[in-house]
Amino acid sequence: MIELRNFIDRQGRVPYLRWFDDLDREASRRIARAVSRLTDGNTSNVKRLEKASMNLKSTSGPDTAFTSAGRETRSSSSSAAARRKDSRTTFVKRKHVGRISNLDFDRDGKRLTVPHKDGLIARMKREPKFAAAMLHEGVNALLDCEFNVGKDMLRDYVNATIGFDRLSKKTKIPVKSLMRMLGPAGNPQMSNLFAIIVALKRHAGIELHLAAE
Repeated sequence: MIELRNFIDRQGRVPYLRWFDDLDREASRRIARAVSRLTDGNTSNVKRLEKASMNLKSTSGPDTAFTSAGRETRSSSSSAAARRKDSRTTFVKRKHVGRISNLDFDRDGKRLTVPHKDGLIARMKREPKFAAAMLHEGVNALLDCEFNVGKDMLRDYVNATIGFDRLSKKTKIPVKSLMRMLGPAGNPQMSNLFAIIVALKRHAGIELHLAAE
């Protein structure tokens, strides 16, 4: 698994979230699915910076650090145009490498990044229709055989909306089992997966229909 972190600019804002939150629900859910693929290790949508770095667009601001697979490189944006172009930044760090303190804080203790999931879950809490769209996209991912991506999106939906305790009561499945099923190494039985999806769609108040694209 890969952890993504969003860059914080000098004004304490998160440029990626300012861009992402302005997208309509259709575009947002597709972007979220593409990002979930990246956390699963699918880097087909990644633009590489030299050989040791990875990001979704490019760097933001001067002297910005990226780390991938334990190696570090630094890059600078030399113009205002470059900084505007590079405003949508998501940092990538492989979890098994170890600490990510070099991406968390600068030398003065100022926070540099925040977990990517925080912004996604916050938007789902603010916008129930976006949350429902994310649920729909997660189910689509499962049907498209993107199993880990689908589980990841369902887990985000649960964390942002119903919560695992309430989902457990509705599905009659223990909380720890639910968390394990929707976790990175989870392999739920089809009956349990359907029970989870039915409970979630009822909670969202939506109907899910299959359609060929």
